[in-house]
Amino acid sequence: MKNTTGAPVIGDNFYGRENELAYVWSRIESGNNFIFPSPRREGKTSFAYKMLEIAQKNELNIISNNAEEFNEIGFLEELANQLIAQSKVDQIKEAGS
Repeated sequence: MKNTTGAPVIGDNFYGRENELAYVWSRIESGNNFIFPSPRREGKTSFAYKMLEIAQKNELNIISNNAEEFNEIGFLEELANQLIAQSKVDQIKEAGS
């Protein structure tokens, strides 16, 4: 394990915050949203990446975009493309025919 500053902490390098992870996960499971109110450099992105890992382990469909990589239109286009890619409509149509 290594302690790094700069890039978000991912995988086994993220440790601790079990209580916070459990709390946020319980909110998500009950259909709620969660906002990460915190100053810069407090680990919000690292925490969000850990939550994505937990969601994937629980077989939830995930969409994750870095808003810094897009302008407003590009972000919406990428979001739409990811929603289309995850759509089950074509699978359902094929199974029904």
